[in-house]
Amino acid sequence: MIPLTVLKAALICTVVIGMTGGLIAWRERPTPGSVPLAVLLAGQCWWSVTLLFRIDATGIAAKAFWVDVSWFGVAIIPVAWLFFSLEYSGHHEYVQPRYVAVASIVPLCVALIGATNAVHELMYVRSALVDINGATMLERTPGPWFWIAAGYTYLLGLLGMIPLLELITSDVLAFRAQSVALVVGLVVPWLTNVLYLLDALPTYGVDPTPIGFAVSGVAYLGALTRFRLFGTNPAPIRYARRLAFDRMEEGAIVLDSNGYIVELNDRAAAFLRADPNDVLGRAFPDVFPQVAAVVAEPGPT
Repeated sequence: MIPLTVLKAALICTVVIGMTGGLIAWRERPTPGSVPLAVLLAGQCWWSVTLLFRIDATGIAAKAFWVDVSWFGVAIIPVAWLFFSLEYSGHHEYVQPRYVAVASIVPLCVALIGATNAVHELMYVRSALVDINGATMLERTPGPWFWIAAGYTYLLGLLGMIPLLELITSDVLAFRAQSVALVVGLVVPWLTNVLYLLDALPTYGVDPTPIGFAVSGVAYLGALTRFRLFGTNPAPIRYARRLAFDRMEEGAIVLDSNGYIVELNDRAAAFLRADPNDVLGRAFPDVFPQVAAVVAEPGPT
């Protein structure tokens, strides 16, 4: 069995890492994907914090309370993940209030049903305190809405992964690295939860999924810092292509908000004698200093 002190230390690390990543993401708004990622990390932190309080709580009512209120954090994670993925990858046509509202119906029900489980027992049908190696833990039998919540979470997780898998094959090295980090950030807690549901982890009956968030938090921090998640962003690519970018007669280069090259058409590459594989993801002034100097020159007054 993993000692409870180790579990608690891991949860504290998860909260610290998640808060750091969330603050960095929030600071980057309105860059596409920044707000949903901050919300996602906030949900992960809430889940971890409630698990910490649940471990230390005494009595079945106190432990059940922290499990029940944890569903507020659990419910927002899959929705935030889906719309982060869509917004970050440039699928802004789907990031509309009406779509967010529809996707949030089931999570809202999950949060409310989870928080009021004592009234109807739809999330858990039985609760009992058990002694495991001298530690008093809460054992709960999942009800029908528990499985609905799990299935819906995995569904949105899978849907959000699809746009990122597309970017893994991108010509831009930064996009590939970002996408791999983000997929790792999803898969690790996902697999942790599956193993827990299969009763394959020695965790005193405590769902260790929030501990998996420590790994996902590190992955998100790596994407934010090392791979410039919001510094080099693929969202402008889809805009360019929707404007017939690839069919333009003139050469064109697309830069993100920080001046990094995220796309250029064949005419621009031919005119500038540049290999797209060499320039994508790099700062425009570094690649084309002469052109950047001309563009930056003030016009006649």
